[in-house]
Amino acid sequence: MLNEEKFNKCRNKITADIRNAKRDFETKLAENIKEDSKSFYAYVRNKSKGRTKVGPVKDEVGNLVSDSKEMANLFNDYFSSVFTKENLKNIPMVDVKGLGDNNGALENIDINKERVAKALGTLKMNKAAGIDGLNSSFIKGCSSEIVKPLELIFRKSLETAEIPNDWKKANVSVIFKKGSRKEPDNYRPVSLTCHIGKILEKIIKEDMMKYL
Repeated sequence: MLNEEKFNKCRNKITADIRNAKRDFETKLAENIKEDSKSFYAYVRNKSKGRTKVGPVKDEVGNLVSDSKEMANLFNDYFSSVFTKENLKNIPMVDVKGLGDNNGALENIDINKERVAKALGTLKMNKAAGIDGLNSSFIKGCSSEIVKPLELIFRKSLETAEIPNDWKKANVSVIFKKGSRKEPDNYRPVSLTCHIGKILEKIIKEDMMKYL
């Protein structure tokens, strides 16, 4: 009888400790959601009763398609059909009178090691890689070694008005929105682009914002 009481007491204590530890863990995840949103949503997904999967989806005649390649083609056709193409013929002309010798143009974007290092420092950890296979954690982990090469690449890119082909491409994932999972138009695309390219974009954006 004494052993049973001792067992029950230990069991209740352990159960309470586990409950408290879980509560503290979940509270910490919620408090750090801005700094580490990936861990928060990974925990939420893990607690979901069912795993979310894509497909099967209907093709243009209503047949269900489950083959990965065929579904990818269906999503590609749908997303490209709703892509907005801007009319470049109606861009307004800027009156450059009184804007200075360079007509108000942003002629130079300064690329240096300090700016590249600062931009690398803003990378968030555990962000998925683009088509180059380099995730944000890897890039940030070796940032001090790649600052100088990136400075040279970025300068060359601006001088020649060219960027690497990988920076123009993206890995596209589909995210379910609502409604029937069988309808391609109930999904939205998420484009995963190269982090290195986004570093240069960040530097250019800073100068453009100051200029404007």
